[in-house]
This record gives sequence, C-alpha cells and structure tokens, in this order.
Amino acid sequence: MAELQTRRGMLQAGAALPLAVLPFLQGNEAAAKPDKRRGRIGAEHWNKKKRFYCLNGETIRRYRRKQGTLLAMGATLGKCGDVPPPPCVPTTCEALEAICGPVPDGCGVTLQCGICSRGLTCCSGRCVDTQTDNNNCGECGTVCDVANFFECSVGLCQTG
Repeated sequence: MAELQTRRGMLQAGAALPLAVLPFLQGNEAAAKPDKRRGRIGAEHWNKKKRFYCLNGETIRRYRRKQGTLLAMGATLGKCGDVPPPPCVPTTCEALEAICGPVPDGCGVTLQCGICSRGLTCCSGRCVDTQTDNNNCGECGTVCDVANFFECSVGLCQTG
C-alpha cells in the first residue's frame, strides 16, 4: 500500500491494469499467461519450425529438431528440385574397349569407334569373323553350343 501512496506508484499501477485485465475481458485466460518454457508470449521456438529436406530423392518437411538426424542419414537442406543433377561425364571408345561401330557414351550421344577390316563384322564393338566365331556364327549374337560339340564353320553351327 505504501507504493500506491506515491504518485509514481499510482501511475505504474494504473498503466499496468488495462494490459492485465484485457485478456480476461475477452474471455482468453490462456493468452494472459506467458509461456513458461519459452519465457515469452506467442513466440515460436526454432525447433518447432519446419524445414524442407531432400532424402533419397524425395522432398520431406520435418521439424528442425530432427535436422541432425536427417543430415546424418544423408539428407540435404532444401527441396529435391533445388539440387542440380550431377554433370554427365561421357565415356570414350577406349574406356569401353570398343574397336568398331556405334556405342553409347552414357550421356545420350552415340560414338563412332571405327570400322573393321575386310572380311570382319562389327559385333558389340568387336571385329569378329562370323564364319568361324562360336559366339557370332553367321551373324552377331548367334552362339554355337560348344558344350554339345557344335562349332562355327562356314557361318553355320555344325557338329565337330
């Protein structure tokens, strides 16, 4: 009571009274109490905010408190569409061990690796003699059954 007897005490009590009574007049008692965990009214803690993550090619939205776990699992921050795809590195004929014919470079382009000498045919990047090759007898991909004594002769699988 001694504080209310001074002019300063009365002004302070009068100024604080409408702010304390207003939530009760509106019927909102919870708004009058500050959040004890956060120490402030109406503030959202950063752990409660959600962020976008890209995990295994899928965009997910999780609370920030899960960020350490998600990053340890290989997730990246942001949506999956935000991450540019890795650049394509084309291969070469030498790396594929291809000597002849067209072969894909792995980036959507077809490489021309060369031509075979006369009498040889290009099968899967290799120059072969289709008259005698057991794996390409007569044409590419025709295999003679050598387990049952068949051999390629004059472009035909025959018993040997």
